[in-house]
Amino acid sequence: MKSNTFNYSLLAVGVAALMGVSTGAIAGEQSTAGSASITNVASATYFVGGQEQQKVDSNPVVISITETVKFSLVATNIDGDNDVNTNKGIAVIPNGTITYNHTLTNGGNFTDSYDMDLGSVDATQLANITVTYQTRNTAGDLVTVTNQSGADFANATIILKAGDVSSIVISEKTSGNKGGATTDLTLSATSDYLSKDKVTGNEKITNNDDSITKLPVFSIVKRVTNSLDLNNINDTAEYTITVKNDGSATYASDAKNIKIVDILPAGLKLATANGSTLQPITVTNSTSSDSVGTTTTTSTSSSVPNGFTIDGANLKVGSTITIVFKVQRIDATTVLAASTVNHVRVEDLLDDTANTTNTSKVIDSTNASPAGTQDDPAQTTGTYYPSGSDSETLNGTVPTTVGSDYAQSLITTKRGLKIEGSATKEIPVTTNGTTRANYESVITNSGDQVEGDVSGELTFTITGDTTDTDVNIGKRANTQVRDVTVTIGTVTKDISPTTVGGNTYDIFSAFPAGIPANGTATIKYNVVSSNAIINTTNNTPSETTIVTLVPLAPGNDNSVPTEGARVVTDNTYVRGLLLSKKQVIDTNCNGAVD
Repeated sequence: MKSNTFNYSLLAVGVAALMGVSTGAIAGEQSTAGSASITNVASATYFVGGQEQQKVDSNPVVISITETVKFSLVATNIDGDNDVNTNKGIAVIPNGTITYNHTLTNGGNFTDSYDMDLGSVDATQLANITVTYQTRNTAGDLVTVTNQSGADFANATIILKAGDVSSIVISEKTSGNKGGATTDLTLSATSDYLSKDKVTGNEKITNNDDSITKLPVFSIVKRVTNSLDLNNINDTAEYTITVKNDGSATYASDAKNIKIVDILPAGLKLATANGSTLQPITVTNSTSSDSVGTTTTTSTSSSVPNGFTIDGANLKVGSTITIVFKVQRIDATTVLAASTVNHVRVEDLLDDTANTTNTSKVIDSTNASPAGTQDDPAQTTGTYYPSGSDSETLNGTVPTTVGSDYAQSLITTKRGLKIEGSATKEIPVTTNGTTRANYESVITNSGDQVEGDVSGELTFTITGDTTDTDVNIGKRANTQVRDVTVTIGTVTKDISPTTVGGNTYDIFSAFPAGIPANGTATIKYNVVSSNAIINTTNNTPSETTIVTLVPLAPGNDNSVPTEGARVVTDNTYVRGLLLSKKQVIDTNCNGAVD
């Protein structure tokens, strides 16, 4: 038997014209498909015993081929918005660069080209735009990288093979933008294939981008929690600083690596313990996981610790850093200004990128009028914050407006008290209203605080000797109470001892408002005599009265410095006639006393 020989025809492949076009679209993606059919028939001729046989044709095989046009343009910034057609509210700092990310994908099964468009952007904005797009094939291999100006990209065409993906990064440099400022941009891609076939509505995809300028918004409050006693060189005053990233501003953003600087006013230094070891500066962050930075003290040229700097602190929106520290006078000769205010400032270089050329720095201070020096630089909040987003208040009520700052003056107390008016007077053996000895002792308050407006704070005593019982401090009419008065201003009041029969008097009991700063109080009393005896052995009856000023400091009695003496001594002497009668005898009658 011989073998049979068969000759098969080659498979003929052809592409028919596009027919039966259908279209469809989803968000960020356009597609269309066309179908064509290819019919294949196989034929064979063969010989048997040298005789050609009848040609044999196979059954027809029809193959349908679909040509797919599909592409997408997707906004890919992480913005908390699931809309793939928008990059919404992308944050940018003042004078910073906005970055919009998009992905253009050819999801069809053949090469297509895409015309890019940036919409109705003006020339100024366009000049600040640069674009980089990278194309990768289906294997993820990098095919091309293109860098273009905004003007070039606005007229660019990106060609993508089937399955290629182009990552488009649009960078827009901003200038002069303040917190809350917004910009917008549109990016469109138009399929060349669909445009030529005029498939209305499917040939173009548009993404919408917008940005908002964000930056930290600082609200600084500095309080003094106790006064500084200028009479005590070791006394300290405590400050509390709170720096808040004010979340009430809609454009506030987290702060990183901020600097807090506090340089003390002249005459003050950071408090020391035992004259040498600095008392601690405590720094806490309301967000415990955030850095409180590193604290470094500063010193004057004479090594006096005059402030501190905190570097590298982080402050989330709504969080607060709290700083507590103490100060004291440099020495006993230091004279502080009448209204001493210790200001503090916060600095934040907005762009933390290494080697950045953006030097935008927020400088916010409690000082409304900085000197513009290295230690007291001018504020920049007016450059980077919108109007009304920063204010400074000195004393009074702490403000609550956006970005408001507050500082409280240092409260100092200086107490200065003296008593004067010592006198010596003479009275007759028996006195009346016009012949008694009247004394006045004047208390002078030379300090800056009211004295005697608290019970027991300022008292005085009047004591007399008991040598001559007929010479005494006078009493009020028909009483056994000493006739003592106090005059402050034009008002005179009787004052009685704090205990019956005692000799201590409290200014508060007669004048609850006390003695005002730079005011005086005059103590008046009198000394009288009644049938004082003058004889040959003691011809000078007298009374010595002592008025003693007793100012008290809480927990440290009688420690308040005075400008002069605290004791006044008054001496009263009785003067009268002493009649002496003598008999003279001249026994020799010679005119001479025997």
